[in-house]
Amino acid sequence: MKRDGYLNNFGFTVLELMITVTIMLIIFGGSLSAYFTFTNSQAMDTDARQLISELNRVKSLAANMSYPENCENLMGYRVRGDLNSQALTITALCGVGGNVTNVISNLLKSTVFDPGFDITFAPGNGYLSSGSEATIVIKNTEDEDVEKTISVSFYGSAFEINE
Repeated sequence: MKRDGYLNNFGFTVLELMITVTIMLIIFGGSLSAYFTFTNSQAMDTDARQLISELNRVKSLAANMSYPENCENLMGYRVRGDLNSQALTITALCGVGGNVTNVISNLLKSTVFDPGFDITFAPGNGYLSSGSEATIVIKNTEDEDVEKTISVSFYGSAFEINE
């Protein structure tokens, strides 16, 4: 239909629609990738905070000399995470009455220990029995190149190292 010498174009060409849809898909794909990366990063942060919290709790148990039931001579608290494990093993080292072990399975939800670690908090002050600081590395279960490092100072305080 002609009016005033011009054709009335009320629609879009197929090429214009294809270009628009392609641009929208590229933007959507980038957004989806960023979302999954963000979610993965948040899950690792949550695991790191959970581990730090648990380490600081056990340090407090040692520093306050909290005796578990049937433990007569507290010699410290040992914390162990095995290679590629999501569980934390906490053992009250008792000279008399036998050691008391508590396993917190699935402490980590999206990461594993790599390598494992074994530290002991001394009774009365919560310092590390080894006399030096310890480093704990957790790796993402979906992408092993992504990791977080947690340091436990000689004084027993756990904190994340930002790299």
